[in-house]
Amino acid sequence: MKRQRLDGHINNGDGYVPYVEKLYRKTQENYEEAGGFLDDDDEYGRIRERIAEARQKRADEAAANSAPLVPPDNCADCEKPLCNSYLWEKFNYPVCDTCRNSKGAHKLISRTEAKSQYLLKDCDLDLRKPVLRFISKKNPHNPRYGDMKLYLKAQLEQRCLEVYGSKEEFEKVKEARTAQKETRLEKRFEKKIKEMRQQVHGSKIFKSSYGKAHDHVYGDETYDSEKDEYWKICKICEYKLTEKKNVQPFIITYVILKLKLRSMPMSLDFNVCLISFFFFLYYRGTIMCYIIYLSMFTASKIQHN
Repeated sequence: MKRQRLDGHINNGDGYVPYVEKLYRKTQENYEEAGGFLDDDDEYGRIRERIAEARQKRADEAAANSAPLVPPDNCADCEKPLCNSYLWEKFNYPVCDTCRNSKGAHKLISRTEAKSQYLLKDCDLDLRKPVLRFISKKNPHNPRYGDMKLYLKAQLEQRCLEVYGSKEEFEKVKEARTAQKETRLEKRFEKKIKEMRQQVHGSKIFKSSYGKAHDHVYGDETYDSEKDEYWKICKICEYKLTEKKNVQPFIITYVILKLKLRSMPMSLDFNVCLISFFFFLYYRGTIMCYIIYLSMFTASKIQHN
């Protein structure tokens, strides 16, 4: 009963079936639960149908006017009287329905596939005389897409020979375009890899000399007040060298030693050496030098006593 009400609602009792339902019933098991429809789909569908019919009609008229052909008496394959011929009616190709091979020479090929497989341009299909005829069909991938233009394989092969002269020349051009396509894909792949590396490493640019043995060439030294350290970067490999120059312990030690040894007679040269050595510790910042200096100073004190 529910199905009867639904059919009465859809068909309106006069046999009318909406455009969307006609399309989706071919691929959907349950049209009512398929979803994804709009109220304007029927109107747009009818408009597309009228446009497709008008295009097909104009193409047939243009082909008929440009080359008004008289149907031959016999079939081109079996040489029997050409009585019923779908290929002649749609493509002006003199082969009867009995000799028609839908999976071989008389296969229908879409416009996109024809351009990629036979390296034909739009002008070769639409402007070069005689203009190739085609038939329009709904796109099987999505009925909302534009209609497909289907051409006859035998006529496409003949047009390909007209454009390139011979099969050998066509193969050369095809190989050259294949090589160019592979080169473009390789360059595009390398560009993607470079972009990914830059995203991972930031704005760092990989140089040809990166990673090779070399002497560091540092730039200007910069002080980091938060970490209380100095840093500088190599101009070749961008290695960052950090140093801590804390002079306070050396100054305190120098003052203490001078106060304790104030009574000791020291020459001017000794004071100059002491100050110079502390400046050396300041710039190098090594503990080992500090230990060596204390050892030497203790030895000199013992020797003085």
